[in-house]
Amino acid sequence: MAGRTTDLVLADFGLDPAGKRARLKRIGLVILSAWKAQANGHSPRFRSAYKKALTVSQDDHSVTVTFGQGGEKDLTLALMVEYGMGPGGIGTQGHYDVRKFLLTGGKGKLRSGKNGPYKIVPFSRTMADISKIGGKNLADKVAADSFRATVDAGKHKTSWGDRLTRADLPGPLRASNEQRTDVAGKGYTAFRHKSNILQGTVKTQSRYSKGVKQTTGGKTFRVASWAGDPWMHPGIKAHQYGEVVRRKLSDLLDGVI
Repeated sequence: MAGRTTDLVLADFGLDPAGKRARLKRIGLVILSAWKAQANGHSPRFRSAYKKALTVSQDDHSVTVTFGQGGEKDLTLALMVEYGMGPGGIGTQGHYDVRKFLLTGGKGKLRSGKNGPYKIVPFSRTMADISKIGGKNLADKVAADSFRATVDAGKHKTSWGDRLTRADLPGPLRASNEQRTDVAGKGYTAFRHKSNILQGTVKTQSRYSKGVKQTTGGKTFRVASWAGDPWMHPGIKAHQYGEVVRRKLSDLLDGVI
């Protein structure tokens, strides 16, 4: 007499609760990977922030891939890439005066002066940035031991080193106003620089093992206030990578479900 075949149960098809959870997890990871890959064409700063901000969450019945991870800065940059940044903030596109956002919120201490509110805004430059903007000789000058670094002296104090002066630089990078086109295809005025963007640069250093110091780049500081010309930005295009991935879901999940 032939033996009785083993009964088939839902677990054999991955349809039991544990199998369903595992399948949802696979779906989430496939979508997450495809979504992150969309940002590979961006600069390292935006690419890193975008990928850090994406996260997967699930329960017994569904899986969600969305923004909500990483620090506040990463999340903000990611939302700018996804939805655009313009005169109305994230979710709009087109040129805007950066001061509108600098002087009404964000990070940095808001001070008060004769022209109203102002902030001191730091701009970080890598050695590659300094070389590209000012030339190799200028980068070598900053990297040299004779150019004293600015370091953290502890207890919220800074020990200031040397700075690049006007004599070190060829002049403003943009000597006159220029008419440009923003990300929405509209024209705007890019106002001339009052000084070279590297003027006032200080050297930054990191200390590695055995006390070895290495130049990491430089910082410049500018005062943002309502005085003077606008700080115009062309805006950031809305890439909507989530929608790109959504349109590919059928192909992405083929064989996963």
